[in-house]
This record gives sequence, structure tokens and C-alpha cells, in this order.
Amino acid sequence: MSEKKYLNPYELLYMYEKQDPDALRLLIGQYRPLLMKIVISVTGRGPFFDCNKDDFRQEMIYITEKFPFFVLEDKSSIKGFAYAKPFSDVPAYDWSCELTIYIKEDFKRKGLGRKLYLAVEDAVKMMGIKNMYAYIAYTEREDEHLDNSSMRFHEKMGFERVARFSKCGYKFDTWYDVIWMEKIIAEHEDHPNRIMSYRDLDEMAAR
Repeated sequence: MSEKKYLNPYELLYMYEKQDPDALRLLIGQYRPLLMKIVISVTGRGPFFDCNKDDFRQEMIYITEKFPFFVLEDKSSIKGFAYAKPFSDVPAYDWSCELTIYIKEDFKRKGLGRKLYLAVEDAVKMMGIKNMYAYIAYTEREDEHLDNSSMRFHEKMGFERVARFSKCGYKFDTWYDVIWMEKIIAEHEDHPNRIMSYRDLDEMAAR
């Protein structure tokens, strides 16, 4: 595991699932109750499914084979996490990735989401990623289960909305939309270098 980066008074950690089972247990313990109340997901299946430990473990194994997974914590608990994952398993899309970010409700609007996001963006830039995408639940009428704060956060981070799918997800007896947001983070050369895994970059930097 890479050296810890300190965001006083918080610590930003890069995780390998197989090295940190306790952190996995804490993540699931803290975020499963939230999934029962709002339209969100930490799994790769989209924002309308609940997660369980096995799903989340498999997702983390899949992610950290190549991409970064950061967790923000202080001495008492985990405050949030962010990670990137492949936009598609088709090789032609290797230079694109999908972003997921979550901050606990009582720690939002403190700049922590921005710090997590920038850590992920810096990491995938080093890998050679050109495009970042976010898949976000959206509603025309905000309710107790979903507001559009995620869309607004991504807009502040430089993302633009590029697609909307109307009433494609159903939860809490309500139909919700999904939007895709996009951010270009690097130039598109005619002959781009192959993508490096973040794990390899992290290990190279530690030598």
C-alpha cells in the first residue's frame, strides 16, 4: 500500500481490498443503511440497487486491479471514498474511465469531496486517461430520497452533462432519471500511449 497522504485532520488512503478487510467491513457497515434511504449505489450496477458485502468486495477487486480507490478517514471513522473504474471492458475505450465519489452527509460542503475528487483525477491522469465520466441519478423534483447535489458537484469540478435517460430506474415507488456527465482531462493524441495501471505506478513510485 502506498504511503498515506494527510489532509489534516483527515487521512487519504489508497486501498487494496485484499490488504484491508477491516476497511471493507467499515465501508459496508456505514453505507448500507444509507442505501435503504436514498437513490445511490456503490456497486457497478447503477444507482438503483442496494449493495452487500460480497458485491462490494468483488467490485473493489475489479477496480483495484487497475484503478485507484481512495478512502477518506479520520481517527474515528471513514468519512467518504472515491474511485475510478473502466468506462467499458472493450479495449477501444481504455482511455476513458467512470468516477464514483461519496461523502457522508454530515461532512459534505467542507471541501472533502473536492479533495477526494482531485486525488482520483490526478491518479488517472498519471495512468494516461483522457476522459472521465459520471453516471448519476437525477430528478426534476427533488425529494427525501434524491436531490441533484451530485450533478451540481460534478459541474463545479468541470463536468458537463452529455446524456439523459428518462425514468429508467424505479425505487421507493418512484421513477428516476439517469444522466451521464463528462470531463476531458487530457489531450487526445493521434497515437496515445497504452494505459498503465495505478497499482503499477504506485509501486514504481515507492521504489
